[in-house]
Amino acid sequence: MIRTRLKNAALCARAPIIICLLGLPASWPLWKSSLPRSFDGLFHLYRLLELRHLLGQGTLFPRWAPDLFFGYGYPIFEYVPALPYYLTEILHVLGLSLIQTLLLSFALSLLASGVAMYFFVEDIFGPKAGMLSAVAYMYAPFHLYDILFRGHLPGAWSMVLYPLVLWSFRRLIETGATRYFMAGTLLFAASILTHNPASLTFIPFLTFFVVVLISLKAQERASAATRTAIAVLVGAGLAAFFWVPALSHRQFVQLDRMITPPDLDYHTHFVSPGELLAPSPTADTGLMNPGVPNNLGPVFVSLSVVSVVGLWRHRRSHELVHLSISMVSLAVVVFMLLPQSAFVWENLPLLKYLVFPHRFLRLGSLVVAILCGTVARLFPDNNRTFSPSFAVTIISIAMIIVSTFSLLYPPLYRDLPLNPSFVHMMEFERRTGTIGTTSFGEYLPIWAEWIPSNSPLEPMYRSSATIERLDLASLPLGVRVTSAQYEPTSMTVRLATPGSFQATFNSLYFPGWQAYVDGQKTSITPTHGQGLISVLVPAGEHVVRLRFEDLPVHTLSKLITGLSAMVLVLLGLGPVLTPSLARLANSVFETRCTFARQKGRPDRVNGQQGVVLALIAITLLGLKVACIDRYATWFKKDFDGSQVAGAHTPLQVNFGDQITLLGYDPPSADLHPGDTLSLNLYWKARQSFTTDYSTFAHLADEEMNIYAQKDSLNPGRYPTRYWELDEYNKDPHQIVVPPGTPPGKYLLGVGLYNPVTLTRLPVIGQEQHQAGMYFLQDITIFKGDRPPSIEALGIQERVTMDFDNGMTLLGYTAERDHLIRGDFYRLALFWRARKPLDSNYSVAIRLLNQDDEVALDHSAEPSAGRYPTRLWEEGEIVRDNHSIWIGKDFPPSNYVLQLALLDSHEKKVPVTTAADAGVLDGWLELAAIGAGD
Repeated sequence: MIRTRLKNAALCARAPIIICLLGLPASWPLWKSSLPRSFDGLFHLYRLLELRHLLGQGTLFPRWAPDLFFGYGYPIFEYVPALPYYLTEILHVLGLSLIQTLLLSFALSLLASGVAMYFFVEDIFGPKAGMLSAVAYMYAPFHLYDILFRGHLPGAWSMVLYPLVLWSFRRLIETGATRYFMAGTLLFAASILTHNPASLTFIPFLTFFVVVLISLKAQERASAATRTAIAVLVGAGLAAFFWVPALSHRQFVQLDRMITPPDLDYHTHFVSPGELLAPSPTADTGLMNPGVPNNLGPVFVSLSVVSVVGLWRHRRSHELVHLSISMVSLAVVVFMLLPQSAFVWENLPLLKYLVFPHRFLRLGSLVVAILCGTVARLFPDNNRTFSPSFAVTIISIAMIIVSTFSLLYPPLYRDLPLNPSFVHMMEFERRTGTIGTTSFGEYLPIWAEWIPSNSPLEPMYRSSATIERLDLASLPLGVRVTSAQYEPTSMTVRLATPGSFQATFNSLYFPGWQAYVDGQKTSITPTHGQGLISVLVPAGEHVVRLRFEDLPVHTLSKLITGLSAMVLVLLGLGPVLTPSLARLANSVFETRCTFARQKGRPDRVNGQQGVVLALIAITLLGLKVACIDRYATWFKKDFDGSQVAGAHTPLQVNFGDQITLLGYDPPSADLHPGDTLSLNLYWKARQSFTTDYSTFAHLADEEMNIYAQKDSLNPGRYPTRYWELDEYNKDPHQIVVPPGTPPGKYLLGVGLYNPVTLTRLPVIGQEQHQAGMYFLQDITIFKGDRPPSIEALGIQERVTMDFDNGMTLLGYTAERDHLIRGDFYRLALFWRARKPLDSNYSVAIRLLNQDDEVALDHSAEPSAGRYPTRLWEEGEIVRDNHSIWIGKDFPPSNYVLQLALLDSHEKKVPVTTAADAGVLDGWLELAAIGAGD
């Protein structure tokens, strides 16, 4: 008996062991002592640090994180599920450092996701398909990128739970067994407690999945629906202690910070079909800011298409159901990624909080992995080791793994301590401008209206002293503090005061904080602006106590969780306790039912096949470590410090001995108004510096009139102060050629500037430059096919002024509403030709001071003469840009901006509009404008 059980256990363990071996190349970057330099990795590291600290202080289920946000506290665990951090913290018993614990958690989640997928697919399509799906799931481009480059811990563990939830609910529907009810309930609750955005996309899919399976049951459809509904309700009830308060307290935090356009607007983050089908880009170990590959991968898509076509022809009914579910789900996922789904996003309010449509790729990775695995079912599976089915399986596995090698080279942190402290966390918050381990400060309490640049608590953290949250600097004269005790979620201060005053504590106010003075409840008044806790203390000796307590909604949600747990225990364990509970359970579950394997289902992977798969895993890992890691290949390229491999036009342009322009990818040299000019710039730091420089790309004429521009506040979304000297930055610019831009040749110039002082870095040792701008190339703009609409011009001020010669001034747009001395004042005029013009005209612009004296005048042909008015066609609209230099000694005052149209003899062209339109002696008054000190 024991021998048989051990043999069965060994057979059951064979597949997970093989899957873990096949997942070794994917997890290899995580078996190191350095954390990948990912987008979110440090957020989760510091959340783990906070949870470890709170658990050590005896706070087992925290809602308030007192050490985040410079020590002012942050309600992170009120809104962010903490289960992934508890799972990770369990690994702490191994004696690992904080960094090693997090790395191990990522690695285990990646491997466990493959094992979970195997068990789900193996149930339906057999072990070969399960093995192939497991590999496709672990190596899904989104999954790898999410772990290695985003460092997203909750997302990693949600990928483990997806297949397990599906597996348990499928078995519950098919068998009605109690054990699957308990598994489904607990796993569904765990999925809710793992990742909010994942739940938002997975729950609709799970609903579709179970509804289809239940609707196709020939018998006991009602009982299957009842069992499933109870499992869902009890699972949601188990997680109610988290999601009920989180939803109820949305109005207490600044959630809209995470949906601020344009960068945080889903409209700007849709994915194109080309991106979805594209292969993963070649890894570049010198690139500090690799792009986001929002792709499914051509190998994955090809296998999915083959499986759909093949299985549809075989028409195995039970397999066809799951194939159809996966196909429909994939179609929905792809649709939600494309711009055509915008109307759905706009009409489902919660979707906007996903922010990024590519988050649907998590669900897409699941269904694509299922489809990939079914390829193994298209071929016969006999008893031979290299059966056709197994041969296809190993070939497909090798193709999948090799196709994703380029995603296995994340950049690593170089100076991150193995056990970072709260001091490191505060330095990170200050350096990045992030708040409370969130990118946008979306859980900042609404009473905090501004963000402090420093904290009086930080010196206490640095010296490892007790964190004294009472603001001693705010105490009036005569107040004596006789004792103070501070804990993570409570504070007790004994003091004496000659008069009443507001005691301020360096902790953000959030509902749940309750104040007591001498044991009596008293109200808390958040301080204006910063939103700190403030309590009125009357004269005399008093004990002031603050506690973070449960609100009624927390009590209610915990009651729901407790009742749900009781239901789970009664239905799950009741049959073994009392006969009456057994009868209750039997009325819901078919407790004696066993899972029926589908006929024609292939046998498990045998020992010889397991050895072959293990050898493939070891061979591919050896190929990666011995060859691809060491040499430049199709999968990976290295940076030699001076030349960017793949840059179309290499350069060596020195900007102020600070940054070098290494090259660029040129845009199309021939464009029309309304087209977008795509430009990639490659920068490298020449030395370490603490300034965050911004970059610009301008499309200008010879007179330096700027017609189009695009600035990057942080080049490539990567602040320059963090640039490593042996890496380079890819800085993309998308420059829209404005409608109405006159045809002709333009200069494409780039440069860097300090966004605080607006001072440009000078170009050193080059000829093709002017005023800190290096000219890359000429760009030719051709005449548009048809005049643009007035709305497309984006005119700031419309005037519609008709001149006697057939020209109409439609309006103007000024770069700013004031003059800056030592800089250009840029003005765009918009003209329409009502008829063909027989002469060349020019524009006169002047500034009148308060004494009606001309303080500055400027005249030039429209477009600096590059497109003379006699070439304008009837109905044509032309954008006419002017750059007027304001000298450093220009007198500060208030001025009037005026415009006149001059003929070839410099005589003013009469205006045919009514005299009350602001025209005096041929001069049209545009605006009042000031020049400050």
